[in-house]
Amino acid sequence: MRNIGKTIIVLAMIMTAVVSVSLVKAETTFSDQGNTLILGGSEARTNPGGGGRALLPPVTPIYQTYTYGSTTKTEVALAPKLETPSVSLPIISIPSITAPPSNISFDTKNMKTTYFPSQVVAYGYQYKNKSSKTSNVKIVRTIKDGKGKVIEQSEFSTKLKPQAVFARQIRTLLPRTFNPGIFTVQITVYSGEEVIDQKSLLFSVQLAVQSNISFLTKSMKASYRPAQMVAYGYQYKNPSSKMTAVKIVRTVKNGDGKVIERSELNTKLKSRAVFTRQIQTRLKKDAELGTYVITILVYSGSVAIDQRSLNFIVGR
Repeated sequence: MRNIGKTIIVLAMIMTAVVSVSLVKAETTFSDQGNTLILGGSEARTNPGGGGRALLPPVTPIYQTYTYGSTTKTEVALAPKLETPSVSLPIISIPSITAPPSNISFDTKNMKTTYFPSQVVAYGYQYKNKSSKTSNVKIVRTIKDGKGKVIEQSEFSTKLKPQAVFARQIRTLLPRTFNPGIFTVQITVYSGEEVIDQKSLLFSVQLAVQSNISFLTKSMKASYRPAQMVAYGYQYKNPSSKMTAVKIVRTVKNGDGKVIERSELNTKLKSRAVFTRQIQTRLKKDAELGTYVITILVYSGSVAIDQRSLNFIVGR
C-alpha cells in the first residue's frame, strides 16, 4: 500500500507538470525556415541568421481545449492568418472627344508645300457664320515658326449676318534671310474674348539654292509714294559651260498679287556670259498702298531654271 501511495503521488506530480507545461505553451514560438514569430506580442526575426528586428502588432492567440481521459489540456492553436484586404479600384473611362467641325476653310490652289526665301506664299481663307444670328467677330491671322514665334499677324473685326462669308486672299513675301523650317498659318475667330473657331495650315521653307540672278539696288529705296519713280537693275549669269538660249521674264505685282508690269525677252548667252538690264518704273498716282514684288524668272524652253524676287513698299 505504501508503494501504491508513492506511485499515486508521483503520478500526481507528473500530471501537474504536464498541465504546467501546457499552460506555458500559451505563448508559443512557431518557426518557419529560421523566421521566428512570437505570438502575444512582440517581435519578429526575418533573417535566419539573426538579422534585423521589427515590431509586430499584438496578435491574440487562439486557444483550444482537449480532454485526455480525466485530464484537460489547453493549447494554442495555429496562428490566425493575416489577410491583406483586397482593394477594388474603380474603372475610369475616358470619354472620346470629337472636335466640332470648323467653319474656316483654306484656299490652297495657288499654294505649294515647300518654298525658298524670297518667294511669295499665296493662299486664301474664308469664315462662314453658320449661326442663325448676326455675329460680331474678330478674325486673327498669324504665321508662326517651328518654335511658335509669331512672324506675321493681322486682324480684322466685322459683323456677319447668318450664313454670310468673310474671305481674304493673302500673299506673303518671304525675306531673303528667312530661316528654313516648318511654318504654321493659323486663323482664329473670336466672339468677344472667346475663341469660337480655329484652323491651321502648314508649309515649309528650305534653304535657297544658289541663284545666278542678282539685283542692282544702288539707286533703290525700300519705300515709295504714288507717282514716284522706282529705279533698279538686275543681271543673270549663264552658269552652263555651253551657250544657252533663255527667256527672261520680269513682273511687278502689287499687294493683291495683280501684275501691274510685265516684260520678257529672249537671248542666247555664251558660257559664263552675263545679261544685264536697268529698269525705271513710274508708279501711278492712284497706286495701291502695300508691298510690291519684283520677280525675275529665267526659262530654258518651258522649264523655269532660276528665279529671284525683290520687294518694296508703297505708302504715304
